[in-house]
Amino acid sequence: MTKLIAPLFFALLLIVSCSQVHHTNSTRKPNNLGAQVLPFPGTEPLEPLFGMEVTLTSEAMKEAGERAGGNTINTSANEKAQRKLIEKILDRCGECEVDIIRDKYDIKIGRILYPDGHYFDVTLDPWVVEVTGKPIPASRLIEITKRIQTDIFDIARELGYQPGLATGGGHMHFGLKGLFNNDGQLFRDFMVDMYNHSEIGSGILNYDHANSPPINVLPEKSHRAFWNIIDDFDRSPTSLKKLAKEIFKKVHKRTVMKWTPAHKYQGINLSRVVKDMPYDERTIELRFIRPQQSGEQFKLTAEMITRRVEFLREQRRLGVVPELNIEHPQTMEAKFNAFVRFIEETGDPAEKYFRLLPGEYGQMCWDFIKNKYPNEPARLWVFLQQFAEDVPYDEEIKANFILGQLEQLQELGPRQEKVMGTLLERSYQAPFFERIKTTLQENAVWAPSRTAEVFQKYLSEGKSFHKNCRRLMLDIMFPFPREN
Repeated sequence: MTKLIAPLFFALLLIVSCSQVHHTNSTRKPNNLGAQVLPFPGTEPLEPLFGMEVTLTSEAMKEAGERAGGNTINTSANEKAQRKLIEKILDRCGECEVDIIRDKYDIKIGRILYPDGHYFDVTLDPWVVEVTGKPIPASRLIEITKRIQTDIFDIARELGYQPGLATGGGHMHFGLKGLFNNDGQLFRDFMVDMYNHSEIGSGILNYDHANSPPINVLPEKSHRAFWNIIDDFDRSPTSLKKLAKEIFKKVHKRTVMKWTPAHKYQGINLSRVVKDMPYDERTIELRFIRPQQSGEQFKLTAEMITRRVEFLREQRRLGVVPELNIEHPQTMEAKFNAFVRFIEETGDPAEKYFRLLPGEYGQMCWDFIKNKYPNEPARLWVFLQQFAEDVPYDEEIKANFILGQLEQLQELGPRQEKVMGTLLERSYQAPFFERIKTTLQENAVWAPSRTAEVFQKYLSEGKSFHKNCRRLMLDIMFPFPREN
């Protein structure tokens, strides 16, 4: 491992890349799939640890990946993106250093080392640049996720990279020790709870049954095996690891698409639970999570799962044990209502997590907040602004919904200006651009607004809208500074 200062690291990467006349690609092996997973250190006292997998792509990376083949990890396009992202992060963090390391596929990784001991690993996966990092303890979750936003997502947007729904993933690792403390019964309750709330992986956090199916959509033999394993455990409880091994061997031996290895392509991957490795380093991987679009989405997902496990622990202490449910919600409305119960049972307000939902749930979220807080309309605009901030791969759906709410306004205020400014800045490539233009220029409420004034200025001066969208939003927001 070689430690280098930022300029030297980037120069070396550039020289190595340019000197390779023949570009060498690395491909994944079927029995060794998946991105690098970092060791999870033990924590005393017990504290949940969260592992990130942020994936970023672009049209160039997707086109190069498609030409190279689905299992090809590195192409000239994502290697170039990797170098540019590393360079920009180092520019942002003047005190950071870099280590050059290589992963299990011999792919070069730039480890960005911060003065406080945290680090990000900028690496590659098929069609994407992937950023993992040192596992985040719960006590530093807020601090580090702010850094994830400023040093990864914000910089990626400046470079034209963003999460893609069909490329990469948003999988999260949770340190087994900090989450369950080797409690087999709590682990049993968690697996049953995730089974019962199949909506989490069937529309709420993701809907990718090929890659991360909930147990209830697996082949019937797997489905029956899970019920039998839980019945056997309830009659004669065993250790967490023994229970995980039973599920791993009998339930996760099949997956929906017959991909190999089958145990990987599950909503909850137990490979690092059953593997012979130090207990402190074992993790449970939740794969039913779509690629995060912001640091806040990562934080909320970590908090949501941790809160749910705490709830199940308290329920077990009170003698309440979750039982397997036969029925699973099928309609969007039923899934939304089940998710609301999932959150509110823990004592958290459901609306705290609404920005995790895909765009098609926008109206349900709006109606829920409106009914819950009939005398607090400001909450609706807080929700809309947050909903507009995370839009890369469902921007058209979200923006059409948000525009529909904005077009109904009878009067305009600072919060509405913020929502429109955020919508413009985050959705600059969407096909509803002409509708935004019409709304700002012809709607009686919006036509004389600060938003319309600045928007028209940028159009009239012939500026490239997508390159200046952030400056535009700041111009709009100038009279009304954004809240942290």
